[in-house]
Amino acid sequence: MRRGVTRVTQALALLLLAGAGTARAQGGLLRVEILPPVNRVVEGDSGTIPVTVTFYLSSPNPTGPTSVNWSTTAGSALATADFVPAGDTVTFPQFNNSFQTRTIFVQNDTVNEWSSTLQQDEYFYVDLSAPVGAAGIENGRATVTIVDNDANQPGVQYLSVVTDSTGTNATDGRNRLQWRVPAAPTGPTQFKVCWKSNPTSCSSPLSDTDTAGGGCSSINGPFTAGGKLLFTHDNTNVIKVNVPAAYCYSVFTVYGGFSPERAEVAVTTFDSTPGPVKWAFTPGHYSTAAAASLVPPTVGLDGIYSVGTDGVVYAMQRGVGATSGLWPPTWNPVALGKPAHNRSPVVTFSAGARLFVGTENGEVHAVDARSGSIVWSRAAGFPVGSQQLMPGSTGTQATPAGVFTSFGGLNDLLLVGTATAVGNTQFFALDPTNGVTRDFYPTGGDTPPGLIDNVFGMAVVDYPGNKVYFGTAGSALTLWGLDMGPSGAPDLKLLTTPSWNPKPLGITGGTTGAPVARNGRLYLGTDNGAASAIHSLHVSDGTLYSYTHGDGQVKGFVWPDRRDDRLYFTTVNKVHGVRDDGAAITALWSPIAVQTPSIPLQKPGTDNLYVGDGTGQLLQINVVSQAITPFPLDTGTVQIGAPSLDNVNNLVLVGSDKGVIYAVRVP
Repeated sequence: MRRGVTRVTQALALLLLAGAGTARAQGGLLRVEILPPVNRVVEGDSGTIPVTVTFYLSSPNPTGPTSVNWSTTAGSALATADFVPAGDTVTFPQFNNSFQTRTIFVQNDTVNEWSSTLQQDEYFYVDLSAPVGAAGIENGRATVTIVDNDANQPGVQYLSVVTDSTGTNATDGRNRLQWRVPAAPTGPTQFKVCWKSNPTSCSSPLSDTDTAGGGCSSINGPFTAGGKLLFTHDNTNVIKVNVPAAYCYSVFTVYGGFSPERAEVAVTTFDSTPGPVKWAFTPGHYSTAAAASLVPPTVGLDGIYSVGTDGVVYAMQRGVGATSGLWPPTWNPVALGKPAHNRSPVVTFSAGARLFVGTENGEVHAVDARSGSIVWSRAAGFPVGSQQLMPGSTGTQATPAGVFTSFGGLNDLLLVGTATAVGNTQFFALDPTNGVTRDFYPTGGDTPPGLIDNVFGMAVVDYPGNKVYFGTAGSALTLWGLDMGPSGAPDLKLLTTPSWNPKPLGITGGTTGAPVARNGRLYLGTDNGAASAIHSLHVSDGTLYSYTHGDGQVKGFVWPDRRDDRLYFTTVNKVHGVRDDGAAITALWSPIAVQTPSIPLQKPGTDNLYVGDGTGQLLQINVVSQAITPFPLDTGTVQIGAPSLDNVNNLVLVGSDKGVIYAVRVP
């Protein structure tokens, strides 16, 4: 499992005004929308499919008309081949802010563009520009997703299962399978859900007769291509679910015969007697592919998000109610083609929430957190309608960080470094509304004092100072600081005052971790064999002191206690608690031995620290007494990853390297 990066200092629940200046700031804000389900179109074989685009003005202009230009923009879908290019000017009369509509057209074809392994839909955009007589643009982009219908007998898409319970009896456990109905030249007539089961382990059926210890259930059509289906297996089913037990499901798509593609998923059904685990989410896979392991989940207002090793972004409903863990009603899973390595931040815009994902092949994506639509993509490997991050880039391994005007920043920027492995790393400032590069370092006129190596961790932003700091791996210059430039004109430049920048930290191997800013200090863990340490750097004058722990690289980042000067972090096989008094770092306790601990999470306002281990457990560690309360989630050598917190529902969300997300009720 790839353990992720997040931090309390990157508070990313905020309001963004994603607009440009206007000729007359008299009226309201403009936005463009293509409302679900119209924004997800199943293509046909010939002709075109109309799509209604709606333009809104929040309040009328009393001094004259309001206008804005709109146009279609290619994403992975090609202009002319996949959609009909269009655009003009929308005008709202003086004193009038009633909505306006336009019709655009998806171009049908018979070209097979679906891949069962990548599972990527095509998409294009409708963009706004040049507003006149308005206060600005609130939402300047809408996305149309095209579901291909040309694959012959495709299998189910985005299969996943939620395991939970319906009551308090041990037999009340259930498994709920969900998937997207494939589009095809001739649609499926039936789905068959077949399974095998035994108390501890199983294998998925190869056919509807290969069900020893299990059975089959059929769902008959007609079906809506591109729609979602739910199959519930519980104690009311004709063939009842056993509790607890291992279940291995196969879902066959019937077109008068079974599809050559068989999707499968394996789960363990748990009983409903009172316990901390409230539900579990498991992604499926095609029979020829490995199960998708998920990176640590991100908790947002609209759901819980995680990216699989197959590049599919899943969302789960929050809480412990009847629909918890299932896809949100407006959500469709989206495939990015490549996996993410780290937890992805969710940012709330005036136009809605965005999930920002950095993937291993140089891509940065903005995903609509309510619908699953791709809002923009930046990538070297992305085929059409995007800008290359950097020639020869092998990946943006790091999670994008952010600075936003609504939090007092001078500009709205996403900040991310590349990992090129060839010594030409650059650090980028992107526009969060469209992914366009605002600036990058180093560029023309910049002369770095030495090698900028791979950036694997998330950057940290100093809002009052208008600065950003990031760590690098593989070279002596480990910690870098950049000024982000004036309002309206971002300009990433190396900080020359104070003179410590960049900081070697006394090692040659660098770091794969992320810095954390707190009380005028930067904390960063490094790996140099027996000298492995965390470092506290006073930003103002470069004063540095370190705490040597000798247990390898710090996992991700140091977690600061919000209440005082205590810090918590994990290393190869230990959990540490230390105190920084401003002049030195000292140990709070002897390091606690834990098999391959994850990045820690402290529940705010409590003495409880949560860490996943390599034996299938989530550990609750009391930071005062060091008492450990284990929450068993799986058995054997199963790695539990970095926890996330849903504080509203008192749940810790945590994933395993078997591809399962668990929702655990905590004190």
